[in-house]
Amino acid sequence: ISFIIQKGTCRHCHSKISVQYPLVECVTALMFAIAAWNIHGIVHLILWLVAISAGMIIAVYDMRHKMIPVQPLIVLAVASLLIGFHVVGALLVALPFLILWFISLGKWIGFGDIEIMAVIGLGLGIGKGFSAVILGFWIACLVMIPTIIYFKKKKKKYNPHIPFGPFLLVGMYIVGMWGVNIFTLITKVIQ
Repeated sequence: ISFIIQKGTCRHCHSKISVQYPLVECVTALMFAIAAWNIHGIVHLILWLVAISAGMIIAVYDMRHKMIPVQPLIVLAVASLLIGFHVVGALLVALPFLILWFISLGKWIGFGDIEIMAVIGLGLGIGKGFSAVILGFWIACLVMIPTIIYFKKKKKKYNPHIPFGPFLLVGMYIVGMWGVNIFTLITKVIQ
């Protein structure tokens, strides 16, 4: 509200304030509300709120700098560990992408994205972890393909490094908080 009233400027020095701040606050509040609606049990809810907060820091940092910051990733890992202790899930969900990272010498996927996948597998297990990663890929495609086409049509310079972390986190939240399972949906569609 203060951002709107003050027209995006500081009340004292009148410097411009980035729209990123109210946007991040609104998205975080919306995700908190979704978590409160869908998650039962106060301890479980608190862990998800911590995971959402750490994930927002990771997402914004990744979008701005194309890097995954370590400290919020550790917080996210601890929250995921307490949500669900699936060590095998962490290994198996991250392993195929770790192999891609080694083969491409880090050109096809960033190591931070693999760390997020391991955290997803740690908290959600193998099936839900892979569901979250696949969903993250699909969402990334839906957002990034039109974005890349737009930049190419306008002949604008575009950085080919895609911040993949935010999409993985969205996949994690959808699967973890709403219980969406890609494999179950595909099976229902096939039948």
